[in-house]
Amino acid sequence: MELTERIENIITSVLKMEPEKIKEISQDETLNRIGVDSVNFIEIVISLEDEFGIAFEDDELLLQNLNTINKLQKIIGDKLG
Repeated sequence: MELTERIENIITSVLKMEPEKIKEISQDETLNRIGVDSVNFIEIVISLEDEFGIAFEDDELLLQNLNTINKLQKIIGDKLG
């Protein structure tokens, strides 16, 4: 399973939504368009850290740094090397 798909699966799982719904937005659109708020953002971050065995630095944990699928994919890809 590719990185983007794994990220999308985590987001849809946290939001308890149908996987097809995340396909309705562009990978550059903000995730708040599909209902991500500050509370479930934290849940998504924790799930991503668990899934990929990574840790986000404090300065990376600003919503504007991780608010699109493309931004998440880039930072996780960088962390995974």
